[in-house]
Amino acid sequence: MDTQKKTRSCSRKSGAIGKGTIRGSRQICIPMMRDSYNKIWGQPLNIRPLLDSLIKSFPELFPRGIQDGYHLTGRLPESKKMPGIRLRQVRLCNGGGVFTLRPSFVLSYMTGTVERVEHPLLLLGHGVPCWLVTEIFGRNEMHWYRHLERMGEK
Repeated sequence: MDTQKKTRSCSRKSGAIGKGTIRGSRQICIPMMRDSYNKIWGQPLNIRPLLDSLIKSFPELFPRGIQDGYHLTGRLPESKKMPGIRLRQVRLCNGGGVFTLRPSFVLSYMTGTVERVEHPLLLLGHGVPCWLVTEIFGRNEMHWYRHLERMGEK
């Protein structure tokens, strides 16, 4: 039997990345408490003044080019990991791409809230083993180990 001919070619030559290409994270963490999230996150007219003041006060939190303008493009579907939490998206006017806005009380990768992991991470920071934190707070050892690694404690 004859083998099938490959339909897709593999090229080791990659195109050069343009000078205007933004690299790195596409998620922006907005300093926000849960009560203000519940009040303003659903209304774009209330979020825009908050974002404008944060852009002026803390430009290092935002990607280059956001000062040129942005559009709030919508909300993502509700998280399956964290019911009740919906992230928002912002599109840069200068063609810099789309970024996701995440409130600061939600951890990266939607793994929990700050209130839920505050005490377990405090114990882990003082050298308590992951198996003991699992006995007290539930989940599994690898869950707490990953949180500890994300915080840069080890």
